[in-house]
Amino acid sequence: MPTSDTSVWLPQIEHPLLRGVADALDLDPADPTAAEEWARRLALSTRHFSRLFKQETGVTFSTWRSLHHVKHALVLLASGHSVTRVAMDLGYGSTSAFIEMFKRCTGRTPGASLAREL
Repeated sequence: MPTSDTSVWLPQIEHPLLRGVADALDLDPADPTAAEEWARRLALSTRHFSRLFKQETGVTFSTWRSLHHVKHALVLLASGHSVTRVAMDLGYGSTSAFIEMFKRCTGRTPGASLAREL
């Protein structure tokens, strides 16, 4: 779902159960906890968690997490962090995996997004 500029649409979460997930990921964007584990922590089935998340945000948990990463990445890149550093800070095992995710969400690489802002 590429965007037309470097701002990233991130669906807001208001549901009380899911708000805790969003708050935890705001505090630690690199948290690798999978949807299955979040569901378990909330005493929900994985299927119910997934349906609830999509109903609340309009996107899957995986897509929301990617958009959340892009939003954090843009802030870090704008403050002078390298793409490699941002990738590692967000928990990616490689810079290329991070760049691929970023491009899938925005339609361009992190470097191109940053250059566009300057």
